[in-house]
Amino acid sequence: MTAGSVRPITGKRVFDEVRNRVQAAKALAFFLDFDGTLSPIRRFPSTATLPQVTAKLLGELVRQPKVSLTIVTGRSLPDIRQRVRGLPLALVANHGFHIVDRRGDEWTHPAARRAVGRLKSVTAQLTDAITAYRGAFVENKGLTASVHFRTVHPRKIRALRSNVLAILRGYKSRFRVVTGNKVIEIRPAATWGKGHAVLRLLHRTKPANGALVIYVGDDMTDEDAFTSLRSRGITIRVGRTRKTAARFTVRSLSGVRQILRLILISWKIRASSLE
Repeated sequence: MTAGSVRPITGKRVFDEVRNRVQAAKALAFFLDFDGTLSPIRRFPSTATLPQVTAKLLGELVRQPKVSLTIVTGRSLPDIRQRVRGLPLALVANHGFHIVDRRGDEWTHPAARRAVGRLKSVTAQLTDAITAYRGAFVENKGLTASVHFRTVHPRKIRALRSNVLAILRGYKSRFRVVTGNKVIEIRPAATWGKGHAVLRLLHRTKPANGALVIYVGDDMTDEDAFTSLRSRGITIRVGRTRKTAARFTVRSLSGVRQILRLILISWKIRASSLE
């Protein structure tokens, strides 16, 4: 189990809790990861798309009064902006190091700005080092980077990881390394992540008193947000796991869509009861 966590709640109780708390809330501040939460994880990140049914639900939600919606992702800002085009959302990109609110005001973590040049050097070195591993590639996202090996032969993954991590040890004073699902993330050496970014956005945008905060994500990169927000609202981890700081879990993306529909219906019921 993740430190400080208890076994998450699954099944019908998740939906009952969401329904009851949404109908009692005065406003909603909704945070969603992208890959593995809204969009299916693909072998190549560039091929991921937002399903039409999910985009329609998000569009309906964000048009509701007193509802704010934010996508929180490891993707770069230009990348995620293209994938949610047309939706008036706030965006937290590069694992929290780049934020743009709904008004369009941008913020970049100072450590990320300082590391841009060095990141180019390390990604070039890593690109040369992994040429022997078919299917592996390095993605420089401007402020952070990723080494992807989802399509690498399973027998070669251990050696690839060992080689990549050996190179990155030479940059340990400059970068923080986080391992994920068939990916190695390279971030500026700062105590910062998705949880810090979400708290910063909440502080700056100051949602209405009584706002219910909801965070949904599927990866280890979302765990610091689950920890930061656990006492402030509803935290949901996507996938079959008990090792999470989230209070609730749903099994799949279809479960996420059920949550989105439930929130939309519950919020409309709440609005009609106030008329």
